[in-house]
Amino acid sequence: PMYSMLYYINEIPMPEGGTIYADNHWTPPEGWDQYTRSWFTVCTDNTNYNITEPYIDANTGDLVITIARSMSVNGEFKGVIALDVIATKLSEKIASIKLTDSADSFLILNSGIYATNTDGDKILTDNFYDDFGFTEMKGNLSETETYLDLDNKEMYLAARDMPSETGWTFVTIGSRDELFIEMSN
Repeated sequence: PMYSMLYYINEIPMPEGGTIYADNHWTPPEGWDQYTRSWFTVCTDNTNYNITEPYIDANTGDLVITIARSMSVNGEFKGVIALDVIATKLSEKIASIKLTDSADSFLILNSGIYATNTDGDKILTDNFYDDFGFTEMKGNLSETETYLDLDNKEMYLAARDMPSETGWTFVTIGSRDELFIEMSN
């Protein structure tokens, strides 16, 4: 239920007779060209795989992340296999990962923009650092793989870099007092 389409596209440009095989039998509209899609062009440059920034799918209106991998035969590029993951479901999964009952958890882009949020209006528009007053922490999160801040008297901030292919960071924040109660139990 977290993915919307699994597909393979060969190396021949669609306008020149290329082919797409999709598990939902989607047919590209007239003039559609895979070479205009970043997930395809990145993979043609001998990149093993690529995870895109979230985007709004033009067909479904869903927030989607594409995971793509180049396919080669005897070292020769033959096409790209890709999976579109519905990020709305990802937002729900990430929100359920908590250190404390009242915590909030998110995936954020390098800039701090939300990649996931249960408030869909905040995704790709609002900034985590601005929302929670952690603007001065922005550099700290990118300097370490794992980060924990307990200096704030009211809130804790825990963060973990995700795989470098995404450049995203998992963050969770919550009541500092509640965290210490949980830790002492």
